[in-house]
Parts: sequence; structure tokens; C-alpha cells
Amino acid sequence: MNALRKITTLLAAGILATGCVVEVDFEPIGGSVAVDGAWTINGFTPDAALCSDAGIAEVELRIYESIGSDFYTDATLVGDCADGGFLTGPFLLADTYRLQWVAYDASGSIVATSTFASVTANAGDTIVADVNFDVDVIPPANTFAASWSINGTAADSTLCTEAGIATVRLNFFDDAGGTSLAQSFDFDCGVGGFDSRDGGQPTMPEGMFFNQWQALDGSGAVVGETLAPFPEADTTAVDHINLAGPDFEVSLTPTLRVNFQYELADALGSYGTCTEAGVVDSNYLFFLFDGGGTMVSLDPAITTCQNFVEFPDITPDTYAVEVSGESFDGAIKWGTGVPTSCGGLIAESGLEEYDCFVDIVP
Repeated sequence: MNALRKITTLLAAGILATGCVVEVDFEPIGGSVAVDGAWTINGFTPDAALCSDAGIAEVELRIYESIGSDFYTDATLVGDCADGGFLTGPFLLADTYRLQWVAYDASGSIVATSTFASVTANAGDTIVADVNFDVDVIPPANTFAASWSINGTAADSTLCTEAGIATVRLNFFDDAGGTSLAQSFDFDCGVGGFDSRDGGQPTMPEGMFFNQWQALDGSGAVVGETLAPFPEADTTAVDHINLAGPDFEVSLTPTLRVNFQYELADALGSYGTCTEAGVVDSNYLFFLFDGGGTMVSLDPAITTCQNFVEFPDITPDTYAVEVSGESFDGAIKWGTGVPTSCGGLIAESGLEEYDCFVDIVP
């Protein structure tokens, strides 16, 4: 009874460039020798996940007469990476051969080859050929999604500019205290969020991470951040995580906007614009007072009827306005009466908007 011959081939240290299959006339077939082939990746029995991470789709055994000669292979000597091996029926002639394993990616490009091994097979033998592909495994790309807001409002380019935030940074740490940074990713604040399932970043390998958010101004200085201990992001059990995005509380330069409605003479208790109410520009007075009751100097002064007034970059304070006007013939007069009648206009951060109703006065 013929003894089995086991040939163990090991992956060469180098990774070869893409090659092509040579047309050959070497066909050592028609005999009684079978082949039992098997492969591992980094010492592990392959499965679909490991093959994908290693970038290997198919594995082929090539049979040479001699190193550098034409080789023979066919479908029985090729297996899907996740199969881990194959067993052929008798088909080879008894002879001495050189064997080489080749690993291909999904595009058919060669990503790894073994060293050559020599084997002499007698009639009725089964050649047992093993190989371990020692390759760099690509870490699984676990994906994330998140969005951020500023002072409770979903971020967009306008709000980010007003807040002075140019970049939102997502940090992944190996510890909840944030002492060991694993990876960080930067995003344009104005995009408002991301979902890396659509492609792009962030992606992380499997592991336990802790995520922190930072807001950076145009110079790269941190103007807002979430504080430790940071929430965990465990990518060992899932492939995708929806992160809790931050709400950056930022003190915005206030803008005060006051909308004016004037009582209609022919429908008392109803209000309209300057034109609808008949308020003319002549003898129109507008005054702005700060929280201490001091009149704020306006440049230029407001001397025409206004449906709204906006004060950008105003000093944070509580304001009041006083407005008075009249009809074309002076028969009808409008006014807020005293500064406090349209007061309590708080300007603290960002756009602060109020409505002021100006009544007809005796």
C-alpha cells in the first residue's frame, strides 16, 4: 500500500505583484495520484470573515515540472478561500513535482504566494499539501453615525459661523478618562453630522472605545468639548453604532430683532404694517433704551416708519424701545407710550427676536 506524502508549503515573506496565468502544454493528467490540499491564514482555519479581512477570495495550487517551467492547474485545484481546502480524485501521473500555492483577491490579482515544495508521488498516492498564508489582516471597518447641535439647534454652516466653530472633532480613546487616544476624526462643522455607512470616515476596528467630542475654531483652538468620563462605543458585538452627538453650548454675539405691528384705525385691536396702518415717515420717532434706562445712541438714527429693526452684535443686556408716529394728516397718532411698554427685550446669545405692538393713542 502506498504511503501518503505530506508536503507543507509556507508563504514566502514577500507579497507578489499581480500576475497572469500562463498558457501551458504541461498536463500531467491521466494517472492515479490524488491531491488533498488545505490552507490556513495566520495559523487559523479560514472562514468568510477572516478571508475578507485578509483580502483573499480564492486559493489555487499550481503544479510545476520544475521551478520556472510551465505549471498545471484546473478547477479541482482551486477553492474558495473560506472552504479551507479541497480533495481531488485520482488524476495525476506518478512523478516528481514542484508545488506552489497562490492566493487571489476578488479582482483576480495575486496577493500572496507560497515557497516551492518538491514531492515525488507514486501510483495510487495522495499528495497532502498544506500552506499557511501569513498576511496582514485588514481590521473590520465598523461604522458610526452622529449629528451635532449648537445651543439646541441642529448645526448648519450659518450657525457654525455665528458660533465660531469651524471643525467638530471626534476622539476615540482606549479609556474612559481620555488618557490614551486611539484615533481622531475631524469634520466640517457645517455638515452637521455623518454616517460612515455611506463611505468615508469614521471607521474603527473591533474593540472597546470611549468617544469624546470637541469643537474647534478656525485657528484650531478648542472652544467646546464633552467631558470625561466618556461614553463607551463597543464594536465587538455590532458593526455599526449610532453615537449620541454633542450639543455645544456656545455664547453667541447677540443680535436683537424687533418686529413692529401698528394698530389699524378702521379695525381697532387688529394690527398691520406701516403702510397698512397708514403710519407715515414724517414725525416718526424711535428710541432704544438699555437695562439701566439710558438711551442708546443709534447711528444712523431711525427716522422713518419701520416694520422691523435689527441690531447685530449688540451688547448683551435687557432693552426697551419707544416708538411714535402719526398719519398723513396728523389726525391719528401711534405710540408705545413709555419705554417699558415694549420692554424686556433680552439680548444674550445669537438671534433674539420679539414682536412689539404699537397702539393708537389719544
